[in-house]
Amino acid sequence: MINQKLNIAFLLLLLSFATFVGCGKATYDEQNIIKEMKKICLEEYKVSDVEVKIVGKTIGVFLPLERLFESDIKKMILSGKTTNLDSLFVPLPDAMDKLNDVLFTTARVVLSSDIGLEFYQLYVSDVESTGLQIVLTGYIPDLDRMRMWDIPHSEYRKRVLHDLKLNRALLWERPVRNLFRDAGKISSFEALSVYFSEPPKPLTVSPLFYNFLTEIQNKKNLKIDLQTVKGRTYFGNQGLIYVKLVETYEPKDGTNPSGISYPSGSELEYIFIVDMIEETFKITQVIPLYYLDENRQLKKIAFPKELDLYQNLESWPDHFEIEDINMGEFIAIQLARRMQNLLAEDERIRNTMTMAQVNISYLHHPKDIGPIRKEPYFSIQMDFEPKNSGAGNAKELPSGTFLENEDTRYAAALVMKEFVDVIRSYRFSQYGYVEILGLHQELSKNFGISLENLELFRKKQLNIKELFEAGFSL
Repeated sequence: MINQKLNIAFLLLLLSFATFVGCGKATYDEQNIIKEMKKICLEEYKVSDVEVKIVGKTIGVFLPLERLFESDIKKMILSGKTTNLDSLFVPLPDAMDKLNDVLFTTARVVLSSDIGLEFYQLYVSDVESTGLQIVLTGYIPDLDRMRMWDIPHSEYRKRVLHDLKLNRALLWERPVRNLFRDAGKISSFEALSVYFSEPPKPLTVSPLFYNFLTEIQNKKNLKIDLQTVKGRTYFGNQGLIYVKLVETYEPKDGTNPSGISYPSGSELEYIFIVDMIEETFKITQVIPLYYLDENRQLKKIAFPKELDLYQNLESWPDHFEIEDINMGEFIAIQLARRMQNLLAEDERIRNTMTMAQVNISYLHHPKDIGPIRKEPYFSIQMDFEPKNSGAGNAKELPSGTFLENEDTRYAAALVMKEFVDVIRSYRFSQYGYVEILGLHQELSKNFGISLENLELFRKKQLNIKELFEAGFSL
């Protein structure tokens, strides 16, 4: 779980934009929302490397940072001196500032857009040392509800999903991105020693890329726009990095035209092979996808059909990928975490249960919902083991124990109450029933609960035992 410090800072940020964003006419449309977000981040917050994607009704933002956490995570773990892993994942103050600036920009733009966005995902990524990412996922209408005081701030925090992920491709990309970032800003000798495993030669980095390295000295106002960057595993610790870029520049005064291989504005593509060299990734080889013909014109290399390189490249994952989020799946993930936290924090559960676990999923694809009941549904799996059961496994309890045991009824009631309250708050209706899994012998078969009975339970017209006993066979 992400450190509580992140939750507090995130809440303060939300409070700050609550007074900023108005309800006036939309200022950002689908054509310029990405451009405007990048512009605001750069001009107002000096954050230049954000990437933005829109897929369906989901907007994703990628924020690369040289360092994300206060601790040197790799060093601390290898030292064996860390007993509390949560203490490692405390974001640096500077990282928190940039996270807040980008999240503020995202909220500011999406709440002023007119394209019906419903979800946001913010990837805050350590691209220099660990490849770890903090991923925040939230439902955009919840921002409006909190701003209008329709839900309390404590409830909003529960609605934002916090995840910690590892993305190795970020580490593979690092020497490639930094090489292009520093091109023309540091000496060629320094760049070669920092980013390459050995001094480049035309044979190892290709004549075209070797020309790029040696001709930098003849260019001014060099700018390299990395349009596409993708990475995948190659062999062992090695990675393949595909880059598509556009290079613009001005020849330095007195430069002979023959001193530069291709014109400003050229589009180029390369595949870099990177490997772990003395605990850091460095470039070992460069494969160009273009070449210079006899007239010094850039031409794409014609790869054999059986290689089908460009089709393969399409299947490579982006370092920053988002999918259009499904509302039911979002609620299911959120509910599973809320329910588990609820059980873990409840004093009675701690005192009476040796195990109390819950998982929930939302099934809506045709292959999942079956030929008989052709409707989406939630599936809730409960695994409760009372301390006084006298059995090593809750499923070995005698028939009738689950519904007769007041502690297991109490735990199940907590779970089901959280479910009906959250579903009602979201006004979510795209499901036909709830499936219950994993209970004891008298409920060993999966059974369903109707929406009508769920509503009676919410209104306290059915208790948990009556709710389950009224279930129907599946």
